[in-house]
Amino acid sequence: MNQISELLPKLMRAVGSISKDRRNEFQNYTFRGIDDVLNHVGPPCAELDIRVSPTVHDYQSAVTEWQETGKHKFQVRVTLRLRLEFTAPDGSTHVAEGIGEAIDTNGDKASNKAMSAAFKYACFMGLVIPVSGALDDSDDDDKVPAPKTPPRPPAAPKKATPSPKAAPDGTTATPDQRARFLKLLKPVSDEACVFFGVDSLDQLADMDFPSTEREADEIMDGIRKLVDEGEQPKESGWRAFPLPFGKKKGQTLGDIAHEDGKYLFGLAMNFEVETEWNGKPKRKETIEKDQALRRALDECKAELFDQPAQ
Repeated sequence: MNQISELLPKLMRAVGSISKDRRNEFQNYTFRGIDDVLNHVGPPCAELDIRVSPTVHDYQSAVTEWQETGKHKFQVRVTLRLRLEFTAPDGSTHVAEGIGEAIDTNGDKASNKAMSAAFKYACFMGLVIPVSGALDDSDDDDKVPAPKTPPRPPAAPKKATPSPKAAPDGTTATPDQRARFLKLLKPVSDEACVFFGVDSLDQLADMDFPSTEREADEIMDGIRKLVDEGEQPKESGWRAFPLPFGKKKGQTLGDIAHEDGKYLFGLAMNFEVETEWNGKPKRKETIEKDQALRRALDECKAELFDQPAQ
């Protein structure tokens, strides 16, 4: 019998079961993360001298772009297959595979999320790890049901109030209260999404919030803090420079880079600062604005369009 066949049952016993001990309070579900799996599988592997080697196969990535409330948005979707080899000291191996799929709206975490998911499932399947709760770690998994409340008689219509009024302590917000709360969040939708950790307000529709007036006030205070302190990521440098003329006047160079790269390329290559217009000298303020634009375009050109020497 090869060595991995002898060590594998010992590893499975040492790993034990992995339950869903983590909880997303805002979206009301429990989950197990990649940290939980690594903490359960890593130490026994080290103790038994089993080497774990992950390799990624069939990697695919796609970008989806759209406009939302006047802003250019995009998301990256990644799918991959991860092969996990457990190798004993004598070189014998046990192989497990997992499929990972993930979407990210920032564009820099989709691969990480997909690899984490694939690694988790390869461990679960390859080592037959017992789990507490369903294996699927999707957002809809293991949602905690909202407390049931007795039906209420229909209330008389009320005038709209400037702030959300949540249900009394210990009960769930009514659909009307939820709708008014979401409506209040729309003017600060970007900050609200950062606060709740979601991509759009539509993802909040099924959440049981707020359950008390105090909770509603705390949520709004947290969102107002994001607005006041400006914790939303902002464009800087040349990307934040507004175009002072033309069909895209007022748009930042960063927005133009997302929407019309060809137009920005032509501008970066051809725009020149001139001191005269139609034979007449330009105003000093206009020349200074043109010079500032040229500097921003030079930064843009160096970052996006200049090719390194071969």
